[in-house]
Amino acid sequence: MEITDLLSIVIAFIGAVCAVIALFQSHSAHKAAKNANTLSEAANELAAESVKIAHGANDLAKDANKISEDANTISKRALGTSRDQTVYRWKVQWDTERRQIAITNDSASPALDVSAIIRSEDQTIVNTRRQRLEPFEQMTFNAPLIREQLLEQLDGTAIIIPFVNLRASIIWNSELGKHFSLEGQQLLSDGDDPLVLNTSANS
Repeated sequence: MEITDLLSIVIAFIGAVCAVIALFQSHSAHKAAKNANTLSEAANELAAESVKIAHGANDLAKDANKISEDANTISKRALGTSRDQTVYRWKVQWDTERRQIAITNDSASPALDVSAIIRSEDQTIVNTRRQRLEPFEQMTFNAPLIREQLLEQLDGTAIIIPFVNLRASIIWNSELGKHFSLEGQQLLSDGDDPLVLNTSANS
């Protein structure tokens, strides 16, 4: 065998070994790349889950803050209501000539969610509701039913009766949320003192 042939065999053997090594390294590199991709996907999933958990935690924190704020508001309102010493005075007046009833918030404080019912001879003359009535603000209502009662009492004779028996019921809230309810009855006429309802026992 000549040296040239021997050299060719050695070179071919070395090439084969290199090819095997390259193939092995290629396989290892492919496997490593696959593992890296798997790890990357897992990391992405973990990152997405972490973001989702973080959002959930933020939502829970917002809900907790809202509940805390509502609790504080309710607590302050309850405290304010318990300390509410607002004094209210209402006047109910009858105008014989005009056949009108006037209801006045004769107080220095506004009244909220006001409900007023005025009755005469078991008939409802006024049934009204106002969202807010300012201090010393007056509501005036026509009372044709009272005119009918007066004419009926006189057998249809158009003679002015200067008095009428009224029963008043007034319900309202203060600005601090305290609930009030008053009721009273009085025979009213022009020039007489009005029916007065107030929340002060000493007034």
